[in-house]
Amino acid sequence: DFVTTLESATDPYEMEWTPDRYKGFGLASRQYTFLMRARRSGVVHDGGLQLAKPGALIVECWACPRPGINLPKDWEQVAEKYQYRFRRTVSIDADFRMSNKLKVEAHPDPPLYDGLGVQVIVLIEHAARDR
Repeated sequence: DFVTTLESATDPYEMEWTPDRYKGFGLASRQYTFLMRARRSGVVHDGGLQLAKPGALIVECWACPRPGINLPKDWEQVAEKYQYRFRRTVSIDADFRMSNKLKVEAHPDPPLYDGLGVQVIVLIEHAARDR
């Protein structure tokens, strides 16, 4: 992986002890991702993160059907056997690997932001509105 490659590039012959930078790199990567998400959402221009409302950092799914954006004009008049094409599908994870995250960890991983991104409760409420 990337961190191991950086460690071997630092000391290719492994003559000296190289400190483990995996956890630090992971934290820096999470912080960078959070800052990019905050910048791209435009929250920083609306009073900052302190005044951001829950769900402010959510990027709408490009694949989810939305009238007027990515659905044809006559999508409601399509034959019943083809209506499945315009139905929203919500799953626990896009690549079905969320089960790996459900295991108990030795230490909790606190979020960098609470409620500004996608939370399971927000998804359930969103799915209930669409019915």
